[in-house]
Amino acid sequence: MAMPTRVFIVHMTPKLSSSLFAKAKEIGMMSQSYVWILTNGVGNRLWSMHSVVLNSMQGVLGVETEVPITMELTNFRIKWKRQFQQDNPAIIDFDCDVFGLRAYDAAFALALAVEQVGNASFDFQKRNPSFNSTDLDTFC
Repeated sequence: MAMPTRVFIVHMTPKLSSSLFAKAKEIGMMSQSYVWILTNGVGNRLWSMHSVVLNSMQGVLGVETEVPITMELTNFRIKWKRQFQQDNPAIIDFDCDVFGLRAYDAAFALALAVEQVGNASFDFQKRNPSFNSTDLDTFC
């Protein structure tokens, strides 16, 4: 009789997941009786993991966000990396991953929206304490 399959979904930092899979392999939890699924939080950072860790993850199913490599993306990464190294000389060989690209896109979209609004003045009004709402309701 076959042992029941145990399914684990892993959503944690790449550093912690590296330790988890090394230990799981060490204690025999990387066999056919176990199913390991990575969320994109780990899957998107597999490139940054050491080959020893990746070897311990054989058979793991992961999800990674696909970002098509275009000339625009390549040029952006070169400029971004150059600026990052200037601002952070102590950090060596750092790259902008998919989360960084999304953050940059969000900040860029916000900057464009602010430019569109122009010199409009934003004020907060005092909130009515009897009205159960968020502070965003007072933004005008």
